[in-house]
Formats: sequence, structure tokens, C-alpha cells
Amino acid sequence: MVESYNKLRSTYSPNDARSNGYRSHAYFEKEQSILLNELNNSPEIILDIACGSGLMLIPLLKSNISIIGIDLDINACIAAKDNSLKMIQGSVYSIPINSGSIDYAVSCQFLNQQSTDSIFPLLQEAHRVLRKGGKLTLIWRNGNALIHRVATCLYKVIDTIFNNQTFPYFNHTILDVENHAKNIGFNICNKEVIFPSLSWRSKNTNSALSKIIGASCLLTLEK
Repeated sequence: MVESYNKLRSTYSPNDARSNGYRSHAYFEKEQSILLNELNNSPEIILDIACGSGLMLIPLLKSNISIIGIDLDINACIAAKDNSLKMIQGSVYSIPINSGSIDYAVSCQFLNQQSTDSIFPLLQEAHRVLRKGGKLTLIWRNGNALIHRVATCLYKVIDTIFNNQTFPYFNHTILDVENHAKNIGFNICNKEVIFPSLSWRSKNTNSALSKIIGASCLLTLEK
């Protein structure tokens, strides 16, 4: 996994989302806009879990918000530091931060690389570092959506032809993640399916349209 991302980071600059595995920087920017819109309570300290090169929260650096990133990959940490984030190199399953010290945490496109057994401990650790009333927003690929299934098939062909590096992929339904969160003690603030390219989002996660173009899941939890 680390070697895979290092190849991407040697190809793309630290401020290009493709260095973090995104297929398109423009798609990343749309997704970023949706995430930033979710951060509407002016948190003082934000933790970016598995932040990669730290691009997602860069627009907030000009504010008074303190942004901390954590990633296991040393090269990701170096890239994130180059992008002006305060970085911790370490496991997101054992975050070296005091309990109850974070106002808001985010994790984008990380769940899909984690097995089903990893979801509960990941959420549990996020719950620990959040203060009471603190929030966590997760965004991950909706593998059940038709548009995602089609894209996966197309990219599989492209990657085979061009011998591109591929990554582990695990599909997690929004209901499964929601149930894990509730068992830990989180309250559900918001759940949606989104299609960043059109800035489309819907709270009706089971609608016909959601099942067709709901490319990603968005879940905001409160401790």
C-alpha cells in the first residue's frame, strides 16, 4: 500500500489529489466543497484521519482553525507538511492524542481500503479523541451505486491496459457504518448519498436516483 502511494506521489505534486489515489483532481475539489460545507459549526481543532498529503482541509488553513493530520505513511506526512499541516505519523487505530481533545474529525475515502473488521475500532478511536458534542464526518465510495459499478469496470480495463497500480477495495453500506457508530455511542447527525461532480446530494439514501448516481456516502456523527 505504501509503495503504491509513493509511486503516485513521485508522479504527481503534493497539491494534486491524484497523488492520494483520486482519479481526477476536479472530482476531488467537488468532494472537498461538499465536506467543507458540512463543517458548519466553526470547530477550533480538526483532525484529518488518514490525511494523505493533507489536501482536503487546506482551504481552512487561512482561518484560526487548528488542523492536525495523521497518516502512517512517512512520505504522506512529508507531503502534508509541505502543504502546511501539523502532522502526526502514526496509526489511526491508536491516535497519540489525548481523549476528548478534538472538536471535529474527518476521514475521506479511507473506509473503502479497510476491511469490515476494521470499521468498529476506527470509529471507536475517533470517538475517544473527540470531545463531548464533537463530530466526525466520513465520506467513502458507495459501491452499490450503478454509476460506481460502471466506473469500476471501466477503470479495471484501463488499469489492466496501462498496468496501473490498483488498491485494495472493500464496500461498506451506509447502514453498516451507521450501526457500528450507534453501538459505540455516536448519534447520527446527517447521512446522505452524494454525487460530487454535479454537487448533488440526497438524504433519501434508498431512493432510485440514489441507487443510480449516489457515487459516495456521507455520514456525520456526534459524540
